[in-house]
Amino acid sequence: MIARTIRLSVSYDGSNYAGWQVQPKQRTIQGVLEDSLKFILNETCRLIGAGRTDAGVHALCQVAHFKTNSKIPTDNIKMALNSILPKDIAVIDTFETLSEFHARKNALSKKYIYRIHRGKTRDPFLWPYTWHFTDDLDLDNIRACMSILRGEHDFSSFSVLDRDTINGTRKLIKLELIEENDILTFEFVGNGFLRKQIRRIVGTLIRAGRGCYTPEQISQILLSRDPTQAGPTAPPKGLFLVKVNYLPSDNEDFIFNNISCGHI
Repeated sequence: MIARTIRLSVSYDGSNYAGWQVQPKQRTIQGVLEDSLKFILNETCRLIGAGRTDAGVHALCQVAHFKTNSKIPTDNIKMALNSILPKDIAVIDTFETLSEFHARKNALSKKYIYRIHRGKTRDPFLWPYTWHFTDDLDLDNIRACMSILRGEHDFSSFSVLDRDTINGTRKLIKLELIEENDILTFEFVGNGFLRKQIRRIVGTLIRAGRGCYTPEQISQILLSRDPTQAGPTAPPKGLFLVKVNYLPSDNEDFIFNNISCGHI
């Protein structure tokens, strides 16, 4: 029997999880989904995600795939999963795809957003999903520093990994700052991201907004490839994986544009 390849689009609130990836004695998104699939399909399935979101990080539209010998229709798999999954995880869509499809290796780029709430009073409805930061910020300096980071660079300075054991080169296709009322939203699109890269960039840019860094200093930090030179790591709760981009003809674009993937 030839195994089917099933692709999932998943939305989740990562507040109560130790990230996406399965870890010993830890509750993770991947682990909960795999346990649910085993219960429904009566077989063990290895779920492979497009990316490994860290503990406390959320996803509006994560993509994953698994192989199965089950003949259960994909719509039924979706309904069954959503009937037993905890309320902070939802399967947006399921469909059968090509056997060679790989959620991580076939991804061309990923889009993330990081949200900061600048209101003087803490908002209990925004608190779980934003970094509440009330200090005055020089947004012009932040934007000037952002221009240094766009493009293809070795981003080792903005990771927590050993620079001597990884290839830190990534292409930051888009980095924008959107200001709307009391919410600042950093938008990232890249062909890949190092562990905690986005949160370290955000933490560094916020320090630039407080006058701690100039664009020239950001350039020096980038070239140093030294993680101790960058600013602090922003809290995980403000970070969302928004979309995984595949080929232009890929119907994930249809899914994302035609199905609600969250409220942001």
